[in-house]
Amino acid sequence: VIPNGVDTRRFAPLDQQVARLVWGLPKDKLIIMYGAINSTTDPRKGYDYLCRALRMLAERGWGERVCVVVFGAVSGESIHGLDVRYVGRLSDTVSLATLYSCADVMVVPSTEENFAKTPIEAMACGVPVAAFANTGQLDIVGHKLDGYLAENLSAEDLARGIEWCLETGAADAGLRLRARAKAVGSFDIRTIAQRYVAHYQLLLGARQPAGAPAGEPLRPAPAERTRVGL
Repeated sequence: VIPNGVDTRRFAPLDQQVARLVWGLPKDKLIIMYGAINSTTDPRKGYDYLCRALRMLAERGWGERVCVVVFGAVSGESIHGLDVRYVGRLSDTVSLATLYSCADVMVVPSTEENFAKTPIEAMACGVPVAAFANTGQLDIVGHKLDGYLAENLSAEDLARGIEWCLETGAADAGLRLRARAKAVGSFDIRTIAQRYVAHYQLLLGARQPAGAPAGEPLRPAPAERTRVGL
């Protein structure tokens, strides 16, 4: 399995206080981030589960300590007792990387994913991820290593995961470093490209006719060239 990749040079940690100044976000609060295309309307993205988890956090007294930032939508549900801000849809890596760098935790409450970009982009920016233990997230997040994998579709455990990331990140700077290291070591686009090249070379080598000189490129037969329009 070759995962999706991100450019970890563009998605890289920025000074958190500077990033918050750019976005006009509070410097004295912990920031919970969530975002996706159609983040509040696509049911697969799990916005309803996020809202349930946030209500639980508000009931547990987190309201004065956190700010919730949502991208991919200009409006959505308000959570009593929480400062929730919707920043709209972002389409460039500079804005995304700057916004990720504001966060203390990235929440990915998707009910199903292939191999989502938002968690690996956030991790590349040094942000731990709280996500459900399902589909693509299982291949991205290391439970209690660089984030938290909550029991699938349990809003209560997702709330615990958000708390774990906030509390652990505040006490252990290594959590952010591990998230960044995971992204660089496993998901950097240059490494992914090399893996594709190696895989294609392996496949071409397996098709090489017997007795062909080593290293000679495999060429399609004339009929095959005609068929594919070469």
